[in-house]
Amino acid sequence: MPCSQNYKKSTFSCHSARNHASLYNSCQQDDAYRYSTGPLLTQGFRHIPLDRELAISFLHLHSDSGITINYRIENSPIVFNFILAGSGVVELRDTNTNVGGVTLHPGSGSSSIRLKSGSHLTGVFSIPPGITYSSVCIQIGESRLKECVMGDEGRLPQSFCDILFRDKPQPNDSRFFSGLTPAMLCAATATLNANQEGQVGKCFLQAKANELLCLKLFQLMEQSGYPSTAQLSAKDRQNIFTARELLIRNMETPPTIDQLSRQVGINTLKLKQGFKREFGTTVYSYLRQYRMEKAIDLLRRDKKGVAETAYAVGYSNVSHFIAAFRKSYGITPGEFKREPENLDAHLTRG
Repeated sequence: MPCSQNYKKSTFSCHSARNHASLYNSCQQDDAYRYSTGPLLTQGFRHIPLDRELAISFLHLHSDSGITINYRIENSPIVFNFILAGSGVVELRDTNTNVGGVTLHPGSGSSSIRLKSGSHLTGVFSIPPGITYSSVCIQIGESRLKECVMGDEGRLPQSFCDILFRDKPQPNDSRFFSGLTPAMLCAATATLNANQEGQVGKCFLQAKANELLCLKLFQLMEQSGYPSTAQLSAKDRQNIFTARELLIRNMETPPTIDQLSRQVGINTLKLKQGFKREFGTTVYSYLRQYRMEKAIDLLRRDKKGVAETAYAVGYSNVSHFIAAFRKSYGITPGEFKREPENLDAHLTRG
């Protein structure tokens, strides 16, 4: 969707989509992150500080007539955003420099980084009518992120290091957008489904927040090896994300590469190269990984049987599913159902 598209703007609160909503976030780098929110986000938004330099936020919004959120962020942290569903338009302005611009979120299945910390930002976030928007957002202090990547600067994109270590400005159109890998999708979904209460819940969220940060950084390291000619246009990138949606939506009977390229309107070579760049793997490797992550979810959370799970993720032959599961995780789905902790043991040894 082009940025110039006009949406019918309406305001939103947790009680009615007709009331104005305003979000004010206050983050202080020298203390634990503290967020205060307006009436909108008592249900649609949750912010959980994890330690002095790490926090996680969940945003889940829907309105038949569209949503517009005005917000202000003081002394903003570095933000890693993982979009699970929906898309929206952000108009963002730095009140210190008066620099602003409009960024179109690529939408469902994407991730991005706002790497410039300490900014004082105002903005408007608009979600089109009928769209459900869901995201997991990790806020991290600058010193923590620098410590995390210290020694790996040579493996990261030059532009990333220039912003983080050399205090260069981050253009609004350079947010390190890329696709969610199956591992990212699994980790982000786990945070949404987790029991978030108590100290154990907080420890779990802290582990998943660090996992998401590392997965995004690993993805940047892989992508930094691509030549500049591998960059995609905004339209091509949107087509790649659409291809991913079609692939996982039809995982029981997935389209061929040729069918997928025709459905999204790009040639097969650009689809394969673009998919590898955005998601870090090939089209069908992504599908296999997604099927296995979905199978874990069905077996553990939904208590599905092995055969039922196999059919649900697109395997008509249960034996083939069992073999694929064992190849991915080192144990059979039946063994996993009996003792789920065996999976973690195998992954740790691997």
